Amino acid sequence: MKQLLILCLIVCAFESSRTYAATRCTQAEAMTAESVVDYIDSWDNVYLFFKQFGHCYDASIAEGVDDKVQLLWANHWQDLPRMLQLTAQDPKFKAFMWQRVHDEDYPADEFAKTLNYAKTACPKGGASFCQAFIGAAVVGRP
Repeated sequence: MKQLLILCLIVCAFESSRTYAATRCTQAEAMTAESVVDYIDSWDNVYLFFKQFGHCYDASIAEGVDDKVQLLWANHWQDLPRMLQLTAQDPKFKAFMWQRVHDEDYPADEFAKTLNYAKTACPKGGASFCQAFIGAAVVGRP
């Protein structure tokens, strides 16, 4: 699956590089981004998606990405240090990821699971991220 994501990213690289500067998502990019969402299964793939198709983050594409991110937090907490590493290297990616914490459509059961991890198993270097989760819970969740 990861090879398919990488192939899609390479195929779109030329077209995307021209339109990314204009922050306009073409129909072809949107279709590719929609297809690639299904293969987001790691923090590296979330980051690749963000870099390649971040300008296409809207509507059903955004919903799909949010679902994948939330599943990674809830079911692959042990991989969080990789996300923290990527967000430390890229402030725009960090802002994007922290916003996902506050998504209104975050399923309550997945949020509760992630919140528990944030409270009890926050990885080294993850304090600000864990506090964002705890803060989101204080504000109120579904």
